[in-house]
Amino acid sequence: PCRILFPLPVDSLLLESAVGSQALGPLSRFSPFELMCSRRCVSFALVSVAVIIGLVNRAGVPPRPQEDKDAPLTRLQLNTTGAHRTTRCIYQLRIPDGFPEVQDFGIATLPVPALRPGEVMVESKFVSVDPYMRTGMGGVGQELEPLNGSAPDPLGQLLARLVGGENVGKVLESAGPAEIPVGTLVRGSWRWCEVAVLPASLVFPLDSYHEPASSALGVLGMPGRTAYYGLFEVLKPEPGQVLFVSGAHGATGAVVGQLGKIAGLRVLGSAGSKQKVQELYDMGFDGAFNYREEDAQMALKRLAPDGIDLYFDNTGGPVSEAVAFSLRPGGRVAICGQIYWYQQSGPGRLAESCCCSFNFAISSLRNSE
Repeated sequence: PCRILFPLPVDSLLLESAVGSQALGPLSRFSPFELMCSRRCVSFALVSVAVIIGLVNRAGVPPRPQEDKDAPLTRLQLNTTGAHRTTRCIYQLRIPDGFPEVQDFGIATLPVPALRPGEVMVESKFVSVDPYMRTGMGGVGQELEPLNGSAPDPLGQLLARLVGGENVGKVLESAGPAEIPVGTLVRGSWRWCEVAVLPASLVFPLDSYHEPASSALGVLGMPGRTAYYGLFEVLKPEPGQVLFVSGAHGATGAVVGQLGKIAGLRVLGSAGSKQKVQELYDMGFDGAFNYREEDAQMALKRLAPDGIDLYFDNTGGPVSEAVAFSLRPGGRVAICGQIYWYQQSGPGRLAESCCCSFNFAISSLRNSE
């Protein structure tokens, strides 16, 4: 009976389009947990918090020279003589300095192994490009070992660099169970390759409600599940409460806001452009602001003069610091992502991120007393 709008079907990009994307990275794993504070203070819950391993920076790292951002990707051809077939894959060429650039990645042509019992060969149709992927790509000051074609195992060295994530694909060949025949659309996690071979136990056939198929990577996939869990299992909303969502136009934030409206909340959000703000209103948000043009603390005073009960945090950074001064006593916070910090470059990024999170917690506790 309820229709959920999803403004980012392009969040699940066609593979050919993703080659030129600037938001690539390997799959990360998260551990949800909840930290409860005593007294009348704010309860913090960390949902799928991106572990900031690999973001430690080294002081004194010289800036990289300016590069042509329109230059083609580096291409690498391995010996594929006698291969069953070949495939093109995206691999990480170097560690990004802040926001990922096209030049941080390359395209490699690799052999595709023949199927073994219990395996399927899948043709990638959609790949999910998500902000959290940046956390698994290393930090400024770290360097990747140069690819060495004369190494004892050049293929193994390259495979360790392949970018991966959640994907939707079509089964081309199957040596797996009968319920996954050739032609089946499946979702799962595998490397960003045109064709991949993996155990049939790691792919899941799409259901009839996955229409379009890319929805299995968005509103009906991991972002949608994250939104539902963070809102209803962590924030535990009650009708009439005020919910604020940072990064509200993103794959998770947009679903959080619409679920909040269904749950009877007054929903507010922030986004990074006038167009995105207008689309938040079109989705039913009660209020929204462009954090690039309006001070977050002033905007929250304008939109929620009596304070905020629930905060779904996708960004961290200055917006979260501003929210700390608007939370009501007993307010709840679900920290889902820290997008603001993922793309920061230069020395001290990790330390600054930790200090920001600490200040956010302290400010919220003082404000709740």
